[in-house]
Amino acid sequence: MLKVSGNALKSHSADKDELDVQAEADRVVLTEHAPVGVVINREMEVVQFRGRTTPYLAPPPGTPSLNVLKLARNGLAIELRALITAATKRASLPGKRISRSPRTGTSGCSTCQ
Repeated sequence: MLKVSGNALKSHSADKDELDVQAEADRVVLTEHAPVGVVINREMEVVQFRGRTTPYLAPPPGTPSLNVLKLARNGLAIELRALITAATKRASLPGKRISRSPRTGTSGCSTCQ
C-alpha cells in the first residue's frame, strides 16, 4: 500500500518501521530516564508498574499482594498512605515524590517543585 504525503510517496511498511522506531525510543526513554511509579486503584492495589520500582516497592514474604502499602519498603508506607489520602481528597497529584538517596541508600519523600 502506498500513501501520498506531500509530494512524496511512502510505503505502508516504511510507516510501520517509523512507528516501531518511535515505540522503541519511547520505551528506552521511559525505562531509562523517566521517574518510576505505579498506577493504583481505589483499593490501593497496583494496576500498573511504571519503570523499575524495586528501590521503593517489593513483594513482602507470605501471601502475594498488590496493595501498594504492603509493597512499600523501608518505612515508606506511612508517608505513602498520607500522600495517597491527600491526593484522593484533592483529586490531583500529591506534589511529592518518594526518592532514594544514592549515597546513603535511605528513602524519603520530598516536595516537587
